[in-house]
Amino acid sequence: MRFGALRVACLTLLAAASTGCALPAQVETVARSGKTLLVSPVYFDGGLRTQAEVKAKTAQDIAVLEVVPYMHVGNEVFWPIALQTGEATDSTDPQLIVRARQEAFDPARQTVIPLTGLRPQTRYRVVARAYDASSALISTEDVRSWAEISILDDNRPTVPMTLPVTLIDTPFGTTRSFTLTITGRAFNAISGTLYKVRNDGDEAVPGGTLNLTPENANRRITFSNLEAQTTYRLDLRALDDAFLPIGSKSIDWIITNDDEPVHQDVAWEIPAP
Repeated sequence: MRFGALRVACLTLLAAASTGCALPAQVETVARSGKTLLVSPVYFDGGLRTQAEVKAKTAQDIAVLEVVPYMHVGNEVFWPIALQTGEATDSTDPQLIVRARQEAFDPARQTVIPLTGLRPQTRYRVVARAYDASSALISTEDVRSWAEISILDDNRPTVPMTLPVTLIDTPFGTTRSFTLTITGRAFNAISGTLYKVRNDGDEAVPGGTLNLTPENANRRITFSNLEAQTTYRLDLRALDDAFLPIGSKSIDWIITNDDEPVHQDVAWEIPAP
């Protein structure tokens, strides 16, 4: 078991293009003169919010890395840069702004990301966005995944910078599923409520209610995002045509620190009147 301290997975940082490394493809930048910012990402693995055996997000989970520069326009406000003009713009269309988008991202190979055409005597905020194979954002959207830099008016054609990419925490969440096989007395409906079992009284789980009919009572039912080190109880009631209880069934789940999904088949015989 482990707690969610950040673990740093740093790349070898390359500070200038003269190192001979291949610059990555699919970089969208504005074609004009100016300085080139060589961005070297440094990755901070996602932590764990709950003590449990959960795989944290790492740089290997990144399928697409996007690096976007924003220009300072005053009063600590930063705007994207228009792809065609190089001016600050309030557009949010990703096809119209300067950005570097790395598809099929390989953190061991794509260690330097160039952003060209940046202006001297200008302040920039460079933002990283990491996406997994399902296109879900897996990096934070705060200062932990951006860096600011002021481009000076000197004779350096390239300027190196380090950009943090902090991946999101991975909350523990496991699933329990079951399928009912109901025999015995006919019923009109099945109602159910999922509880956390507490020493001071059970606590109903938000969204943990069931309402089934005879037609769908035998379908597979799944509860997700169950917490580690927690005992759950699902209380089921069979109801007659007047919605009066005619039978009950309880299912207990003891969640330890393993997020492996578990399924069970549950037989339930409703007693005759």
